[in-house]
Amino acid sequence: MNTRIEKIANVVLQGQGISYDEAHYLIEISGIEIYDLLYWANRIRYNAFKNIVSLCSIISARQGRCSEDCRFCSQSSRYKTEISSFPLIEKEEIAEAVERGKEYKSDCVGVVTSGYSLEGSDNFDKICDDAHELSKQEGTPVHTSIGTITNKMAEKLVSSGVEMINHNLETSESYYPNICTTHT
Repeated sequence: MNTRIEKIANVVLQGQGISYDEAHYLIEISGIEIYDLLYWANRIRYNAFKNIVSLCSIISARQGRCSEDCRFCSQSSRYKTEISSFPLIEKEEIAEAVERGKEYKSDCVGVVTSGYSLEGSDNFDKICDDAHELSKQEGTPVHTSIGTITNKMAEKLVSSGVEMINHNLETSESYYPNICTTHT
């Protein structure tokens, strides 16, 4: 067993963070030592989450017509894709998705929109209003993934009953210009 991996893992199991150099060392692991890394990664995962898997259903609440040029995304209006486009859906459709999520035994329902941000739009206020109404009902919590948000937007989402706010990080800052040129 690789004792350096074991030492780093035990630090994490004690609730402490690791250094940049330690993280870099782990990234460079290869060969048979990968199995040591996997062993300790699983021990850390189990320590934090046991054998619990959290399921999240998602609903595409606004789709297509994004003005950004993220190279991987079928929602961009800059590329010819077969994806359908539609404006923000009504609260009833989100409520139906929450009900379907219950049927599928999902732990939450993620309300997902296309686009860089909903800042300053009626769509943002509508999502907050819908989340507020849905959070009053007993059932599956609402999460969101609505693009870039400000601290003020995050506070409003949480006060509206949104339990988790998700966001995608596509790649490193240095490589990002190869993925998207319309924003940093």
